[in-house]
Amino acid sequence: MLPVLLLSLCAALRAAQASCPPSNFSTQQGFKLSDYISRPWYSVQQAPNSYQQRDNLYCVRAEYRRDPRDSSRILVFNQARRGSVTGELQGTGMLLNAIVKDENQGKLAVGPSFLPTNLYGARTLHLVKCLAWGSLAGAT
Repeated sequence: MLPVLLLSLCAALRAAQASCPPSNFSTQQGFKLSDYISRPWYSVQQAPNSYQQRDNLYCVRAEYRRDPRDSSRILVFNQARRGSVTGELQGTGMLLNAIVKDENQGKLAVGPSFLPTNLYGARTLHLVKCLAWGSLAGAT
């Protein structure tokens, strides 16, 4: 069952890559990753997907930290609430990893910590302008 799930996940990530970012897309030069990961981020708008239904998208939050053992890796902690803004907290046990692809342009390849990092390249997050699944706003 797990291999089928992983293959489905990889196929979905590759399909998403085809449309985002567009071929003429470029990110802002001089992106400061250290500033971006200095505080939690909250989703402003997020589309339901196969692993997160609308009822599981309250107070979606992402926190990023440099891995103290490997400075090219960012540890990603995501969480959300179920049912309402005061609902049950979920997602606190799943750790994602981000591999820095281009720090100056804010490009990270993200994947579950249990997958080999060479599979992360199927989906690169462009932190400045384009996220296929939602919009982010920084904490103040």
